[in-house]
Amino acid sequence: MRTNECVNKISDGKIQFLIIKKIKIMLESGSLDKAESLVKNTLRGKSLTNYIRSMLYYFLGEINYHKDIIQLAKRYFKLSLKYYPDNEKTLYEISNLLIDEFEIKRAKKYIEKNLSKHKNNKEYKRQYAWCHILEGNNNIAIAIYKKLISDQKIDPESFVELSLGYLYNIDLEQAKKCILAALSKFPENEVVEEAFNEIVATEKNLKINNKEIFFKRLEELVYNRRTYSRALKEIVISMTVRGYFSFEIEKAADLLVSFNKRKIAFRKYQIPATICELIISEQLGVNYILNLLSYYYSVQPGTIKRWYDHINSVAGDEIKDILDQLLDVYDEEFPV
Repeated sequence: MRTNECVNKISDGKIQFLIIKKIKIMLESGSLDKAESLVKNTLRGKSLTNYIRSMLYYFLGEINYHKDIIQLAKRYFKLSLKYYPDNEKTLYEISNLLIDEFEIKRAKKYIEKNLSKHKNNKEYKRQYAWCHILEGNNNIAIAIYKKLISDQKIDPESFVELSLGYLYNIDLEQAKKCILAALSKFPENEVVEEAFNEIVATEKNLKINNKEIFFKRLEELVYNRRTYSRALKEIVISMTVRGYFSFEIEKAADLLVSFNKRKIAFRKYQIPATICELIISEQLGVNYILNLLSYYYSVQPGTIKRWYDHINSVAGDEIKDILDQLLDVYDEEFPV
């Protein structure tokens, strides 16, 4: 009897691993719905090992992540880790998801868990470095990237991420140096070429926006000039680097000027800069912008929300007018 039970368990194990293999093939071929159906049917089985169950929930998380059903993806990833906390694939993907949402501290915990068992995995190291870039810990990130570049001599992705890290932290000179080094090593790599074009375009746009927006609008800032002028500078730089159109940055500047005319008192320039970018970004439907701005400007989300509500209460009409103008520009620039 015991021998039969062992044979059955071995057979079950083989079948389960074959099903996992089949699901992987389905996902690689883009058959998400078929894969999802097979995963859910398999989960009804009672003899699943914790590892197999963890992998099945991982697949459901992946499927929903690809479908952009983020909350459900997150739920399945957490179920995957409940059954097998060291599931390497799940730890990697839930980290990516949290980075997308700018939940950086939580993402780092999952990455650190992977790195504790896979110290030499360059993908996990790059994830970790990117988290430090987003937190503004440039020195830590740069040290990781340089080590990756040194250890992995053929690694264009590390060059690209280091270059973009410099760019997002407004160090255009270092960004250009790094991407030019990458081009010399990987002259035909599309990812490197795309990053080079992005950096060159950003530098060009920054010069134009400084001339056409910052210097032209600066003279309109009369009240609390020091704080407001720094906020205007920050808006132009940060929104240019993040790839906003010039007319979107102009409308953010319009918002700032309207707050200045109302003599809204800000002690720190980061607050009005944050609020102006947040208002424009929400109009565009940018996801997770609050977390991004909180990290970038080093302002707590609760503080941003309180100021946002206050400014809406005192300048709601001006905000609505400016956003209506923005929509009109969209209609002109991108006619249906």
